[in-house]
Amino acid sequence: MVLLLLAMTVATGACRKKEASNEVNIIPLEKHQNTYNTDFYHISVEYPIEQWDYDGDIKQFVDDVVSYYKRDWSPGGFYYEKEMSFRGGIRDKKQYPKQELVIRYEKFFSPRIDIHAYLFTIYVYTGGANGMSTVATFNFNQNGLIRSDEAMNLSSRKEVQLAKLIAATALKDRERFQKDFVYEGLGLNYLYADGITPNAELMGRNNFQFSSVYQNFLLTDEGVRFCFDKYKIAAGAVGTPSILLTWDQMNPFVEKKSLLINSF
Repeated sequence: MVLLLLAMTVATGACRKKEASNEVNIIPLEKHQNTYNTDFYHISVEYPIEQWDYDGDIKQFVDDVVSYYKRDWSPGGFYYEKEMSFRGGIRDKKQYPKQELVIRYEKFFSPRIDIHAYLFTIYVYTGGANGMSTVATFNFNQNGLIRSDEAMNLSSRKEVQLAKLIAATALKDRERFQKDFVYEGLGLNYLYADGITPNAELMGRNNFQFSSVYQNFLLTDEGVRFCFDKYKIAAGAVGTPSILLTWDQMNPFVEKKSLLINSF
């Protein structure tokens, strides 16, 4: 199934000079938990009540994803009608397990840069041995949501440079990452022979945009952690991988003025 709503524009950004490593995973004071059940699907979602999410961006994201699948998995929905046609109208739960959507999250508080960052995992099961896991991220400071264009200044050339830097960092871990997976997922196979210029024809043929490389990332005291969907840059056994680039590595790409960054 094409997960149309999971390619969300994600936010991120900001930092002051860091000292020792201080990335801390904390549990928020409040969260919403909702469950929806029918004979055809099971949906379970959790999302936080974030004090700096002034416009309700997290809730809107979760509501949009849930609404999409409830509609698609209900009578009249495209997937529902297609699946019921395949089943011949049979609704046996043992023979045909329910479709499943599970949304969970982790919160990261980085005190030195004063950022609340969230990593959401969206798991969708529609049959077979395994489901699909995708990710979405949100970053907040006291001014609210930090959007990607506020966090980074990336021309077309810089997008490629960033993808190459992420690839080089990932490939230091040969146990989890292989060049073929990484280069395909980060779009480095879609460059002309100069290794710099994107091949628009190849990108279009494969429905790839370099913005997908950095659309999901977390701001931490250590640097920027780029997060990827399952199968995006690694084999399925790796799950949903992430690659950390230090603030020194990110220095050419960070939009310091808009984030009020003076130094790292």
